Amino acid sequence: MDTKHLNQLFILLQEGKMEYFDEFYELTKRGVFSASYAVLQNQDLAENILQETYLKFLEKLPALKREQSILAYLMKIAQNLSINEKKKNRRLSYDVDVSQIGKEDEKNEDALIYETMRKVLNKTEQQIVILHAVEEMTHQEIANELGKPLGTITWAYNNALKKLRKALENEGY
Repeated sequence: MDTKHLNQLFILLQEGKMEYFDEFYELTKRGVFSASYAVLQNQDLAENILQETYLKFLEKLPALKREQSILAYLMKIAQNLSINEKKKNRRLSYDVDVSQIGKEDEKNEDALIYETMRKVLNKTEQQIVILHAVEEMTHQEIANELGKPLGTITWAYNNALKKLRKALENEGY
């Protein structure tokens, strides 16, 4: 992902040029959705959170600092909204989660991978893998976004892949 272009679009949006929102949305939606899905494990809820994230973003747009990582900001909003949604749903459910009945058959490859990621990787490792694999960011771009050394990001990514590969092999994938 070209972070310079993304930042240029962000600045244009702050200047009130909303005709650039569609392009901004298309460049960022996969990462935002992935951040939400990793928490919720539910496509419909993750899609709702995706929309809420962009509404919140547009609401806060004038006050956002231009030097901040806008993708990391969007993913953090999605993650927080997803956590809140999960807590809300947990309070509403009793002993049986009716929404999950029959869904085992519907699980696809991505759902299995996200579920396994959530189980075996810590939050930082999940974020690095999603930024690299889904958002197609380079390790250097991720290091810049997260404010960590390149070596740390590379090591964490490779370590996360080993853990993920081992866990998926154990599940017969």
